[in-house]
Amino acid sequence: MMLKNSKISILIFTSILIGIYICIVIKKYTVLYIVPSISFEINPFEIFSLILNIFLAYYIAKTLTKEHDARKSEKELLINYFLEYKVDFTNKVSELSEQENFDTVISNAKFKILRSKIYSIIGLAKESNLIEVSEPILNEITENISEIWELFTETPKIASSKSSLAVKADIEKIRLEKLSKIELSNIKLEKLIFQLVLKINNK
Repeated sequence: MMLKNSKISILIFTSILIGIYICIVIKKYTVLYIVPSISFEINPFEIFSLILNIFLAYYIAKTLTKEHDARKSEKELLINYFLEYKVDFTNKVSELSEQENFDTVISNAKFKILRSKIYSIIGLAKESNLIEVSEPILNEITENISEIWELFTETPKIASSKSSLAVKADIEKIRLEKLSKIELSNIKLEKLIFQLVLKINNK
């Protein structure tokens, strides 16, 4: 914010200098002069300089306002993409967690879509220059999604009714452990996206 205010101050100061310079040039190279019979003193060059400076300041302020509004809209749109993705991801994980078998064609297909979607959103973020290309959070987000996907593929399916009680107990224990890790990774993803949103807002 301080940098933006400095840029505005520099532009306004520059516009004033340009106005003064133009007035000097006009005064030096034109035949404009003050009629001595005028009973009150009005310097036309000062008036011209004032009008020109006001016009330049207004034009620069208006241009900067438009750029700021466009940038703000771009930020809001990108932030919404990330937040909507987080909701979609959480819903998909919750839906897949209710299946008897986590490692299925459907699960893999949905995770591939989710991974492609986050790569696309991250690509937009980099292209818009609203986030540094080397921002480590971006890699952490994709790694976290891959980690959740791996946890799904490593989770055993529910034991069949023919399995012994001991086998059922062991499989249920493993499934609960995996589900717990999936939930923790999902919470971590939410935190990472929140941190990224803050960075985009502060850009």
